[in-house]
Amino acid sequence: MGNFIREAELLMRGVNSADVVLGIFDHNSCDPVLEVGDRQFWGPLPEVSQAERMHLLLGMLDTDYAAFPADSVKWFARILGEMTFDERPNIEIFHCGIAYTRTDGRPLRLFSEGVPIHYDDDR
Repeated sequence: MGNFIREAELLMRGVNSADVVLGIFDHNSCDPVLEVGDRQFWGPLPEVSQAERMHLLLGMLDTDYAAFPADSVKWFARILGEMTFDERPNIEIFHCGIAYTRTDGRPLRLFSEGVPIHYDDDR
């Protein structure tokens, strides 16, 4: 994890923008495991547990996108199930246009890119 943190911090220095957050998200626990640049991106959030943090972030979703987290995970699981293991190392996941409103009232449109970095014992 230390290597991921150092790499993400170096990447953020290169980006040098409040419009970018880098992270590792655990789809099993629905928690962010690592975030870099999150304070500038999401705005001032209270110090709370990871579970409460996810409730806060999901609570910032505009109502039209309320079903996005569940739909996204279902889609992701279905897509992985349809791919052979040999196809999986090249997969990248993109989400775009998801609307949030930060706690300070600033609107956000999210474009995210994800790369799976772990598979279970059954690949």
